Amino acid sequence: MKIVVSENQINRIIKKYLDGVFEKSYFGNFKDDSNEWEGFLINSDGPEGYTTIVGRPVWDDHWYSNGHYFMGMWDIFGLSPVEFNEILSSYIRDRYNIEMGVIL
Repeated sequence: MKIVVSENQINRIIKKYLDGVFEKSYFGNFKDDSNEWEGFLINSDGPEGYTTIVGRPVWDDHWYSNGHYFMGMWDIFGLSPVEFNEILSSYIRDRYNIEMGVIL
């Protein structure tokens, strides 16, 4: 049996998923090696004490999603990583009024 889900339904499901991810996050600056970055972080047990979910070097216009953190989520939703990042960018723009453009 094949189930057909509309784009609107997919977006509503992904929004609920992203609400859960971002309700635990905070926006901040951090150092990665010698570079200063900014982005959305969540607390973790890792060596830094946080995990970046979306971020960029402060000197760069390109934003990056954490492929390890979101690994496989695009497959669950039947999307490519590019499509997932487009929805992620729209979500952040709509919820936080931060224009990220294309997330790599």
